[in-house]
Amino acid sequence: ETFARAAKKLGVRAVFVGDGNIVEQVKAANPEAEFLGWRRPPEVRELMRSARALVFPSAWYEGQPLTAQEALSIGLPSIISDACAAQDVIEDGRTGLLFRCGDVDHLAEQMRRLQDDPFNTQVGQAAYDSFWQNPPTAERYLATLTDLYEQAVR
Repeated sequence: ETFARAAKKLGVRAVFVGDGNIVEQVKAANPEAEFLGWRRPPEVRELMRSARALVFPSAWYEGQPLTAQEALSIGLPSIISDACAAQDVIEDGRTGLLFRCGDVDHLAEQMRRLQDDPFNTQVGQAAYDSFWQNPPTAERYLATLTDLYEQAVR
């Protein structure tokens, strides 16, 4: 709903991929927004490639969502809520932008920043470079997990 309201405030196109129990509430917040429902992964990647930015407004501290990493991997600038684990994959102001969870005005301000083409391009390139300098792999994940378990046991 935060993204729907911020997009409406700015007069920019908002596209939602997925579905959920608050979809009617979100539609009411921005009747002009597009709701595509669930899509297959190849179609989601194509939609991401054609987007100006990914807005990830999660209000939950969920596990590391792959969506933010997928955006980084294709150089798509992201605006991420400071309340979720996805914030850990970006460097605010360089590889993406953070906004205060639930703050429509702050999200709109961050969205406005990415309307600037040179800045958008700069953030997208930094996101891409950052991801591919040290991409997540199964081997790195297992090594990190093993280290965490060993620390916990000690």
